[in-house]
Amino acid sequence: MKAFRALLRVSMTALLRSISPGRGGLALAVGVLALVPLLLSLSLGAALTAALAPLGALDLLPGFLCLMGALLAFFLTAFGAGGLLFGGKDNDLLLALPIPDWMLLASRLLAVYLENLFLFALTLLPGMVVYSLAAARPLGLLLALPVAVFGAVVPAVPAALVGWALTWVTSRARHSALLANLGYGAVMLGCFALSIGVNLSTRTAVARGELTVRALTDAFRGPMWLFGRMGAACTGDPAALAVTLLAGVLPAAVFVGALQGRYRRLLTRMSARAGHKKYRLTAQRRAVPLAALLRKEAGRFFNTPIYLFNTAFGLILLAAFTVFTCLQGDRMLTWLAGETGLALTGADLYGVTVGTVCLLLGTVSTTSVSLSLEGRCFWLLKSLPIPASRLLGAKVWFNLLVGWPVTAVCSAALWWSQGFTPLQGAALLLVSAGVAALTSLGGAAANLRFPRLDAANDTIVCKQSLSAVLGIFGGMALVGVGIGLYLGLLSALSLELYLLGCTAVLALGSLLLALWLRTAGPRYIREL
Repeated sequence: MKAFRALLRVSMTALLRSISPGRGGLALAVGVLALVPLLLSLSLGAALTAALAPLGALDLLPGFLCLMGALLAFFLTAFGAGGLLFGGKDNDLLLALPIPDWMLLASRLLAVYLENLFLFALTLLPGMVVYSLAAARPLGLLLALPVAVFGAVVPAVPAALVGWALTWVTSRARHSALLANLGYGAVMLGCFALSIGVNLSTRTAVARGELTVRALTDAFRGPMWLFGRMGAACTGDPAALAVTLLAGVLPAAVFVGALQGRYRRLLTRMSARAGHKKYRLTAQRRAVPLAALLRKEAGRFFNTPIYLFNTAFGLILLAAFTVFTCLQGDRMLTWLAGETGLALTGADLYGVTVGTVCLLLGTVSTTSVSLSLEGRCFWLLKSLPIPASRLLGAKVWFNLLVGWPVTAVCSAALWWSQGFTPLQGAALLLVSAGVAALTSLGGAAANLRFPRLDAANDTIVCKQSLSAVLGIFGGMALVGVGIGLYLGLLSALSLELYLLGCTAVLALGSLLLALWLRTAGPRYIREL
C-alpha cells in the first residue's frame, strides 16, 4: 500500500500541476473549473424542481442530476484522460521500479477518477441541496455523498477508454494528423449533439411537465436504469445504494484486470510514439519575419488536433448555426418563437443572432495556449533576432486570422438571410471584431502570466492548463456580462447603439492590453 500511495501521489501531483500555474494559483484554477458544474447544478435543480414538484415527481430530480453529472464529467475529461494514463515524463523510471503493472495502472486510473469525482460531485451535490429543501428531506445531501463517491466511476472508466483509444489511434496511424482531426471532430460533434438533446429535454421538462415525467420514468426503467438507481439511492433506497456501490467498484476492477497484462507494453509503445509530435519546428523561408512566424503558427495549429478543436470548435458551431439560419430564411423567427414559446420580434431575432455569434467567437483563443505549446523549443524563439513583442504580435495576429474571417463571412451571410438593416449588419461586424481583438490579446496575456512550458503533452496544455480555461471561458464570460448588462439595465437603449458602445469599450480594452503586452510582454518572455 505504501507503493500505491506513492504512485497515487505522483499521479495527483501531475494532475494538479497541469491546472495550477504556480504558487498560489491552484485555488484560482480550481475555482474557475468549479464554476461550470456549480452553475449547471443550481440552474437545473431550480428549473426542474419548479416543474416536477407540482406533479409529485420530485424524486426524479436526483437521477437526472446524476445523469447530467456523468455526462459533464465524461465530456470534460475524456480528451485529457489519455495524458493521465499514458503520458508523463517519468514513465521509464516507473517501469524500472519493482512495482506490479496493475498498481501503476490503478494509480493512474484513480487520478482520472478523482478528476471525474470533482465534476460529478459539483454537479450532483448543489442540486441535491435544492432537492432537500423542496422535498423537506434534510438527509438528502448526506445520502448523496456515497452516490457521488461511487457514481463518479461510471464516467471515469469510459473516459479512460476513450482517452486510451484516441492516443492509440493517433500514435499508430500513418496520416495521424488528418485521422485525429476527423476523429476529434466526430467525437466533439457527437458530444455537442448530445448536449443539444439534453438542453431540449430540460426545456421540455419545464414547459411540459407531465410528458417529461413519463419520459424520465421510462428512461430510468430502461436505458438509463443505472442513473435511476443512483437517484433512488439519493432518496434513501438501500438496494439502489448497493447497486451504485457495485457500479462503482466493478467497472474499475474490470478495466484494471483487462489491461494490466498489456499495460507495460502499451505504455512503452505509446510513450515512444506519442512523444514524437506531428508538428516539428522547422526553418520557415519567408521574406518577412511576421509571415514566417504566422506560417509556423499555422503548421502547429493544423497538425495538432487537440489544439485545433479546443480553440476553434466555436467556429465550427458558428458555421453550423449560420447554415441552419440561412436554410430557415424568413421562417427563422417563427421557428425561434415556437421553440421558446415567446412572442418575438425581428429585433429579438437580431439580438439572439448577435449574442450567438459573439459567444461562439469568444471561445476562439489560440493565444491562450500557443506560447505554452512551444515547450522545450521555446529557447529557439528567444534566440531569434526578433523582438519579443513581435513574437507575441504574431500569435495575436494568427488568432485574429483564425477567428475573424470566418466570423465576418458568417455575419455577412446572417445579415443577408435575415434581412438586417445596414446599421444592424455593421454593428454586428464591428462588435464581433472587438470581441475577436480583446479575446486574442487577453489569451496572450493569460498565457504569459500562467505558462506551462513543462507539460508532458499537448493535451495537458490545451485542456487542463489555467490559461486555456481562462482563454475559453473568459471570452464567453465577457460576452455574457455584456448580454446581462443590456437585458438587466440598458434594454431601453437601441440595441444597435448599445453594440456600437460595446465596440468602443472593446476597442479601448484591446488598446490597453496591446500596450501592456508591448511593454511588459518582453519582460515576461525573458523570465520564462
